[in-house]
Amino acid sequence: MSAPKPKPQLDPAFRPETLNVLVVDDNDHMRVIVGEVLRAIGVRKVHHARNGWEALEQIRNVNPTTVITDWNMEPLSGIELVQMIRRAPDLPNRAVPMILLTGNTSRNQVIEARGCGVDEFLAKPVSAQALISRLEEVTLRRRPFVESATYAGPCRRRNRSEDFRGPFRRATDAVNQPGAQLVRTDPETIAMQKALRVIKMIADKLTNENKSEIGLLIEMIGDLAPLQSALKDSHVDRLIASLQRYIAGTGASGRMDLGVVRTHIGASLQVLTLPLARVTERDMVVSGLETVVERRLHVYG
Repeated sequence: MSAPKPKPQLDPAFRPETLNVLVVDDNDHMRVIVGEVLRAIGVRKVHHARNGWEALEQIRNVNPTTVITDWNMEPLSGIELVQMIRRAPDLPNRAVPMILLTGNTSRNQVIEARGCGVDEFLAKPVSAQALISRLEEVTLRRRPFVESATYAGPCRRRNRSEDFRGPFRRATDAVNQPGAQLVRTDPETIAMQKALRVIKMIADKLTNENKSEIGLLIEMIGDLAPLQSALKDSHVDRLIASLQRYIAGTGASGRMDLGVVRTHIGASLQVLTLPLARVTERDMVVSGLETVVERRLHVYG
């Protein structure tokens, strides 16, 4: 008869019953496993999302204290999800601690993920002790959340020397450092942000019962044309065109997913916070939504 497994050791200050954890994975089996391990160590609130788009909606709805996401997912990877959350201006907690679940913890992957704003890694297969260790790190010993023009996430300086005399590039560093300007402040951008926020307020109020108000939403989106012309931002143009295409293709059929509409609007606000030079990051957000729309419209025929 084998000896019983030792119980996982918890820091006395760690209170798993207070956590509100969102598990994101497109593999049903893995979501169940992680959820069961969380409950076994005392976490009472566990929510699930089958993909990155569902996760964005869940973050708005349940405001988790921690997000555990798989790396390899479709159509939005775990890394892309982290980037979108970290830069989304309309999420209630874009600084939420994020643990990346992966079967590969090579040095290159660690560097890539850390550069995107991940707090900790959790290797597969998931053990209770490893999960406790990561949760304790992000709960009891979390590094400060910082922002610069090229990064948003936990401070990557795990050990900072008091003798360091090099350049700093954090939101709390000197404002005259290169790249300190985080948000575009030109009049055209501000005007577009205001218009999109009003549209978002209307979209947030829409439900399956009051979709008759979609006409007002379509009209307001159409009225953005003069602002788009003045803004001269091709990525925002593509996002709005993608949203219009989705509404036109699904509105009359009654199959419109309000989550897709809200995500387009939120993504437009997100892109407006990114400098025009951040082409790769902006294009990732836009291309992801264009792909979602094409797939949805293909399914609806």
